[in-house]
Amino acid sequence: MRYRLVLAEDEPASAENVRDIIRIYCPQFELVAAAENGAECLELVRKYHPDLVLTDIKMPVMNGLELIRLLYEDIAEIKVRILSGYPDFDYARTAIQHGVIDYLLKPITPNSLQATLNRIVPLINNIRGKSQIIPHIQEIEQPITKIDTPEFFGLIEEYVKFNLKEPLSLQQVCMHIGISQTYMSRLFRKYTGLSFSNYLTRIRIEFAKQYLSSGKTMIKDAAALAGFKDQFYFSKVFKSYTGLSPSDYISGIQKKAKENK
Repeated sequence: MRYRLVLAEDEPASAENVRDIIRIYCPQFELVAAAENGAECLELVRKYHPDLVLTDIKMPVMNGLELIRLLYEDIAEIKVRILSGYPDFDYARTAIQHGVIDYLLKPITPNSLQATLNRIVPLINNIRGKSQIIPHIQEIEQPITKIDTPEFFGLIEEYVKFNLKEPLSLQQVCMHIGISQTYMSRLFRKYTGLSFSNYLTRIRIEFAKQYLSSGKTMIKDAAALAGFKDQFYFSKVFKSYTGLSPSDYISGIQKKAKENK
């Protein structure tokens, strides 16, 4: 069985990469047309009636999010997947609210695209009415509160790391992303083996170690950059994680550097 696909991508190299992957690794899919912006893609979709649209987010004339909104208003049954070089949660959340589950980060690899296309085949078959609904369909087409994929969790991690200096809390992160605290906690347990708070502390300590290792950052500044507002509390937590005080850690780094000269 063949499936028709339209691509919206304004970067020629990326578009060619996707073309090659589909041709070599995904022969069940036929790339029937490609567009350089959302408006052009919308016209191509109306012309070719594809089973699937792969779209970038940042494009001229009409961006990917506007395209997704119009597609779901115009052709509710069509499936859309995003490919983008921007791990941005505002984009991801908006797209997911329109039913877009997979968010592939560039550069697109054969494995990631092939896995995405394989996951969507049962959904397309169900829409066509040529196959029975399989149990996994309900797990794939879930609202945002039930998304559970390493791509999606990777975006959560990116958000946490990008906002590390801020007073992050489980509630605040959940509100920004749009999932429940219970489900967020479950994701952290599954993918890191840690609670959210323990994960956050570990990441902050790792970042602080990087700042201190540079030899150019004072302890109080490293603490602040890593999200600790109190230097003394930072020193206490740092020692509990590393077995060393921040000053002893710096001394050890400096001693090792001298030995290696």
